[in-house]
Amino acid sequence: MPENPGERRAAHRERRDGTGATPIVVVTVLAIIAVVLIAGVVNIIRLSAGNPEDLGPAAQEESGVSDDELPEGGEQQDSGEETEAPVEKTAEVTVLNGSGVSGVAATYSDLLSQNDWNVVETGNYSTPDSTSTVYYSAEEFRAQAELLAEETGAPDVEQSAEFSGDVTLVVCSDLASTQPGETGTDAPGTGTAPGGGTGADEPESGLGSP
Repeated sequence: MPENPGERRAAHRERRDGTGATPIVVVTVLAIIAVVLIAGVVNIIRLSAGNPEDLGPAAQEESGVSDDELPEGGEQQDSGEETEAPVEKTAEVTVLNGSGVSGVAATYSDLLSQNDWNVVETGNYSTPDSTSTVYYSAEEFRAQAELLAEETGAPDVEQSAEFSGDVTLVVCSDLASTQPGETGTDAPGTGTAPGGGTGADEPESGLGSP
């Protein structure tokens, strides 16, 4: 029986429609996959730029950041604090008695030597000042002068070229009746001096024993 021309055209049209739909489906699937991949990459970049704690274990391992290394709160912080090096006691120290109380310079000299200071000289010093002062000859000795003042209780620290030593402690009446680092309660010249005597019985001219 002869084939019906209408049926032949219908069959040809069905085959053509089925073949044309396949590329559209493939393109659609590829587009969806591409969108998912892009979204995943963007999410990973966003997380890595944020808090490392939000990253997965694998990502943290790659970045070299572990949970143990993170401070409280999950953020790496730089305290910015620097530890100060201790002051080395290398200066040559002179102790002068400016209080008029006999034996003060020798007593302070002994105590400073026991505290690792290099005391090279003691003596008397005539001054109208009643405030003990630590003098330093150059800026390099300033830190040591401040430390010595702290240990002895001397209230003033000054730079001066008047004295030959690197650091010079001039003990006046405010410290004459106390030990280094202490605060006296007796009036200057009337309390018990470090040498064991009383200020009232000692010479006032500063020419007695250092």
